[in-house]
Amino acid sequence: MRAGEDPCCLVDFWMQNTLEEGPEIMDLEVGGHLFDFLFAAQDASTSSLLWAVALLDSHPEVLRRVRAEVSALWSPEYGEPISTEKLREMKYTEAVVREVLRYRPPATMGFPDPERFEPDRFLEERQEDRLYKRHFLAFGAGPHQCVGQRYAVNHLVIFVALFVSLLDFRRHRTDGCDEIAYVPTIVPKDDCTVLLSKRCEEKPSSSLGRRRDFEQRRALAKGR
Repeated sequence: MRAGEDPCCLVDFWMQNTLEEGPEIMDLEVGGHLFDFLFAAQDASTSSLLWAVALLDSHPEVLRRVRAEVSALWSPEYGEPISTEKLREMKYTEAVVREVLRYRPPATMGFPDPERFEPDRFLEERQEDRLYKRHFLAFGAGPHQCVGQRYAVNHLVIFVALFVSLLDFRRHRTDGCDEIAYVPTIVPKDDCTVLLSKRCEEKPSSSLGRRRDFEQRRALAKGR
């Protein structure tokens, strides 16, 4: 870029801007950008996590299938986090996440039987997210769709996998609890209050800590 070549990609344009003396950025503008990142990373994810728990509670067969898939690939007792390879193999769990995103807006129109919660529509046999690509608007569409969508989906898949592995849960249901409240993203009217109990005593963080301690002691022993 310093040689005067024309930029050929987005990163080049960003680097070019750093070489030029730009206008002074006001604190209000900086605050606005930070608020955008905070809102995008927190509020939308919170909404999706609430609906994921609510829908798993009301669809026990879906919950059973998620637990079966996750337990076949990973357990807290392994003493290691969910790897990227294992995450890719959690096809049904990801289908559940995508169905949560489709089932609760931005838009549910354009899919067959849109008011039915059915994760199978995103599996290999049906691939409705590809057949009806323009209608899956959880992250927008076209060249300006959300650049963080893969991160967001992975985040939700990991949450669901850990949540169903570590905890049993039962939703405290009240009249109208599944009605939509706007805050401004959509959430269950009752904020999805659940009763929790442990499924296992092992937690990934504690087992990882013990494994690191063991490896450190073994390394020290070898060095003697």
